Amino acid sequence: RSTSLPSVAGRCAIKPRSAGDFYVGRHKSLSTISRKFKIMIIMQRLLIPFVVLAVSGCSSAPPIQVAANSKSPFDSAVYSGQIAQLAKATQGEELYRAYYEGGSGFVSLSSVRNTVEEMATKHCSHQNRSVRLLQERTSTPPHVLGNFPRVEWVFECVPRPSQEATFSSTNKLEQLERLKKLLDSGALTQQEFDREKSKLLSAP
Repeated sequence: RSTSLPSVAGRCAIKPRSAGDFYVGRHKSLSTISRKFKIMIIMQRLLIPFVVLAVSGCSSAPPIQVAANSKSPFDSAVYSGQIAQLAKATQGEELYRAYYEGGSGFVSLSSVRNTVEEMATKHCSHQNRSVRLLQERTSTPPHVLGNFPRVEWVFECVPRPSQEATFSSTNKLEQLERLKKLLDSGALTQQEFDREKSKLLSAP
């Protein structure tokens, strides 16, 4: 008894797909892409807070303290910064320490310095006196996590000078700030900065 076998053409024939088959397949592909897209959005939303935390933090401004009874926050930091000695202390005057650290690496050093100056000015104003800056300590680039822009002033509060003396003191401070900016930008070497600073401080 013979058994008929399907022809080769019959076995290999490709069954035509209907329009419904194409729709189902495309719908599945779109669903897969949609799920992947949603997962990517969720991951981005989860990662953003970690990125923000990596480049930012909380600003730090401890209260002004008597220098003799306190330690510089720079001393316990990994990055010790650099010190600029601007003047000698007046005998018999109390020395104070003002410190401020920016909340991120994007804060400019000059804005941090302005904050410290405001803190010191306010402190001396309560005594009806003026600020006399003796030493400035600043952070050095790169300003990354753990080394955000920081400035510390060691200063004393002295009797308010006359108008002429005030102008001279302000003018010196402005020139020192310009020299510091040139040093920070690399336009001046540390040796050149120290030499120009000595000339400025020795001038009447």
